[in-house]
Amino acid sequence: MIDTAEIFVAEAMLDGQMFNIDSDMSAGMHVQHPETEFRLKKVSEKFIESIHLMVNEPSVGLFRIHEHVRRSVPQIVDKKLEMQNFQKKIHGVCYDLDYSIRTVQSMQKIPHFTIIQECLRSAIASKQNLDAAKNQRTMKYDSHRIDEEPVVIGPPQAEVEVAVPAEQDNNIS
Repeated sequence: MIDTAEIFVAEAMLDGQMFNIDSDMSAGMHVQHPETEFRLKKVSEKFIESIHLMVNEPSVGLFRIHEHVRRSVPQIVDKKLEMQNFQKKIHGVCYDLDYSIRTVQSMQKIPHFTIIQECLRSAIASKQNLDAAKNQRTMKYDSHRIDEEPVVIGPPQAEVEVAVPAEQDNNIS
């Protein structure tokens, strides 16, 4: 398939050939001076160049867009994959959290836990009662000890031997 730019270039070249013949008659035009011929050639080249630029201007824009897409799309695809992985992880964590919440809420309805809770309350109350009774006993003991005279323990005394008569010694055996 022929590009439109090629068509315009070919037409411009054909038009330029009309002025390119060495000062002889061609298509009803006659060039007399080499300076005029040079100027006509230069004008036709500029004309061809401007037509070529106008024809290719949209393709230059498309080329720039193509380059931008080619450079940025791989990065965007990587970010999209990363976001999908994060989304999967977050979905899993949300599922686990919902399951945990439902489990904790259902634990409040389990009769075994309510019985255990009542037993714990009873045990705590019993422990408090025992502590209170122990405190009362120590208070009573301490109050009795305050009223009594302190017992002084002296230095150890030497042992005294008691003489036992011999008669009594026989009776013992």
